[in-house]
Amino acid sequence: IISDYLQLKQSGGSASTSTINAIISHALNNQNITPAAKVYAFSDIKIGKDDGATSTLIYGAVLGTLFNNNNTQGNDEAVDARDSVEQNDPTILAKIDPIIAAYKNILNGLLAMTSPPTLAKIHLDMVNAMSERLSTAELLRKINTDPAAGMQGAGQYMNGLNDLSNAFQELQRYFGTRGINFGTKTASSTPNGQSGQKINP
Repeated sequence: IISDYLQLKQSGGSASTSTINAIISHALNNQNITPAAKVYAFSDIKIGKDDGATSTLIYGAVLGTLFNNNNTQGNDEAVDARDSVEQNDPTILAKIDPIIAAYKNILNGLLAMTSPPTLAKIHLDMVNAMSERLSTAELLRKINTDPAAGMQGAGQYMNGLNDLSNAFQELQRYFGTRGINFGTKTASSTPNGQSGQKINP
């Protein structure tokens, strides 16, 4: 930050709010300071050969079970990090530990799953969104000892949240075109509006 600021002054630039924000953003996005989330490729995930209804139902059931078994509802890493800073209480950050553990479980579970071919892109998006969320939680956990990491985590928080939400919306749209109802609680096949097989993860 200091180096960029000195370069700005030497070049005759003005230290406006926007330029200072740009300098800070540049520093926080420097991977030499804090590492970025790992980005996965198609070669990192398991893609099956079966696009049939049964394969899709099994995928939905396994996915639902994975998220339900690692539910962090009621816990929020950004809120815990904020409370820790505002209350000057680093012990609050321990609340992020089970969130990190849950995100790791979900990410590893997604990497171990086999995705139907036509779901591969959505599945990969979900894997990378969880990688973002894990990275963010790990950065926020360090906010007391590494403020730069904590600030980067705070800046990345909404990106990971939105990316995961977008992946789930795409998944729901895909299942809708296949006549499958999917939620975090159930995945059921209802072809042509008729009641079909229902799976409770």
